Amino acid sequence: MHKEKGEVNREVHIAVPTRVISLFSFVVRLVHRLSITKYCLPITDFHPVLLPKRSVQNFVDWVIADKFIERVTGDMSKTKTTTVAQYIKATPKEAQEKLQELRSILRKVVPKAKETLKWGSPVFEEKRILFAYSAFKTHLNFMPTRSALQPFEEELAAYTTGKDTIQFPYDKPLPKALIRKIAAFRARDVRDNDARWM
Repeated sequence: MHKEKGEVNREVHIAVPTRVISLFSFVVRLVHRLSITKYCLPITDFHPVLLPKRSVQNFVDWVIADKFIERVTGDMSKTKTTTVAQYIKATPKEAQEKLQELRSILRKVVPKAKETLKWGSPVFEEKRILFAYSAFKTHLNFMPTRSALQPFEEELAAYTTGKDTIQFPYDKPLPKALIRKIAAFRARDVRDNDARWM
């Protein structure tokens, strides 16, 4: 009797952490997709380590969670790309137009900056990252950091902003002059003050 109870308890002990890990992995992916960790560390790249021996049910849970997160966040950057051009081409037509327009504005502000992808999003770099941008279902995000947004808070009152980001809806014209001013401020701050990224 004691042996049988021990076997049952051992099975229960194994099952509980598996579900906990699965839940934890889901939360990590959700946090990552909501951009809370997107520009700090690509934690979800390590999900095979979190679940090295996933059961079939865990795998199904993972796929369902991934689809749910994509629907909730509307993230358009899921497709794996290796260049900025590929990133833009992988987005819907309405996003492509705005991304190309924003990219053109930023290129004129920092013509010598390097364009590349960091954590799946296009960025401009000089000594360090100047700014980044990314496409979502109904808007694009422009990320020049909080220190570059603060001087323009009044002009940004009409837009949805985050700690380091501005949202520009696809159905409205981009505020080109404002973007140029913010980008130029950020570039000067990095060159003159060695301003940090995020």
